[in-house]
Amino acid sequence: MADQTGTDALLQQARVTLGGEEHVIRVKSIKETAKFRRLLGELIGNSLAPILSRSEGNVTSADVMRHLVPVLFGDGLDAAPDIVSLYAPETTEALADATDEEIIEAALEVVRLALPLMLRVIESVGKMLAKHDVALTTTA
Repeated sequence: MADQTGTDALLQQARVTLGGEEHVIRVKSIKETAKFRRLLGELIGNSLAPILSRSEGNVTSADVMRHLVPVLFGDGLDAAPDIVSLYAPETTEALADATDEEIIEAALEVVRLALPLMLRVIESVGKMLAKHDVALTTTA
């Protein structure tokens, strides 16, 4: 994720590159981002529901990763352009020419702008899992 400049932080905005061109995305009001939050909520809910429904209160990092990895590399990647365009409709045309890396970076910036606490939690979980070198298992 790109480092936010002091000016961008003060102005509550992020600069992203899409299709090789820089775009500024500004923080939106809660009312303006209802569809965005619903999409993100569905994506997260769909990935965590299987864990929570079977956990009986005992959720391990391996459980989370086993269900989250397919989402991150499947539905999550597929939803990245929608996440960006729902939050910042002005970027919709630029997304057509953007690389996958640009789209993912823009989606992370959008989440950082809209839901900074959630992004901190995601980053913390990722660091925790990396620190503990969690082994993923699958069942056949």
